[in-house]
Amino acid sequence: MAPHRQLTAFEKTIPDYRKRILISLAKAFIVPPLLTTLALRLVFRSTVSLFIYLPLVLLSIPIAIGLRSQYTLWCQDREAARMGAKSITRVRGRWPGNLDVVLRLLKSFESGYVLQGFTDLFEEYGCTTLNTRFFWDDQVSVRPDLIFQIPASPQRTELPILTSHGIDHLHGREGLQIRGTHRLHPL
Repeated sequence: MAPHRQLTAFEKTIPDYRKRILISLAKAFIVPPLLTTLALRLVFRSTVSLFIYLPLVLLSIPIAIGLRSQYTLWCQDREAARMGAKSITRVRGRWPGNLDVVLRLLKSFESGYVLQGFTDLFEEYGCTTLNTRFFWDDQVSVRPDLIFQIPASPQRTELPILTSHGIDHLHGREGLQIRGTHRLHPL
């Protein structure tokens, strides 16, 4: 049986993922405008023009996301320095939220080999672990050290399936038997 991962403090307090998603969305899209509204009421004490109020409320969302992201990065760098470690290499896209990197990976999925885009990112940054930071959120990807290879020699043709990709895409009774009995090992 596979080991279970540790739950975050947020997951421990709210085990239902639907509620966690709703709370995360509320934190991102409801709390900043509410705080902006409260701040405007405290500062101006009277009604504010809609032409000032609406842009400030709408701008509060991306500003809050940016501040939260920078604070997270600062905390991670500080903790890494405290432990004498190096932070995971972060992908730096040109567009906000690394949207250009997301689009680049989606294009590579359509036109190239599966996960070729991630391989290109690993080669571009010259490392084995990357934090893609898609949409300002940590998304760590790791390049495996051991690569499964299908040998090209004719002596090995009795091994029709060597990768988990092939086993995962088999259907029917034969596929279930192979999935249950075969173990994958690096060559």
